[in-house]
Amino acid sequence: MSKSLKDLKIFDIISAAEISRSKFFSFFGSINTILELVISEELIKCYQLISQNVIAIDSKELITVELKQLRTIYFRNNPILFDYYSNVNKLPDRYNVLKEAVALKERELYATTLASKIINLGSYQRAEKSTKYE
Repeated sequence: MSKSLKDLKIFDIISAAEISRSKFFSFFGSINTILELVISEELIKCYQLISQNVIAIDSKELITVELKQLRTIYFRNNPILFDYYSNVNKLPDRYNVLKEAVALKERELYATTLASKIINLGSYQRAEKSTKYE
């Protein structure tokens, strides 16, 4: 947390974790792997919070708008995600695998959050219509 992702080196990680270089490489293989794990975990946490906050929305049109706004708020308040997204375009080419993996993970989380809300909204609206006619 004391360094930006673009300045982070394997030495920083092994020093903070107090593990050997060989142990780091045997567990993670590269810096991309550990950064992907950390960033993915933070993305999951943020999307869980977003999902909890869009539960009360009952309009398909507002869901997407609210998802985007909450994403901005939660990412801005998360130091890891804020740092990543602030510097993603400045990262060297060696981080291209990381950038692709994070983009894929976020698209998956966004689509899952949106789909589950729309499915729940559809179920709620069908149930509401059936009770109106009874």
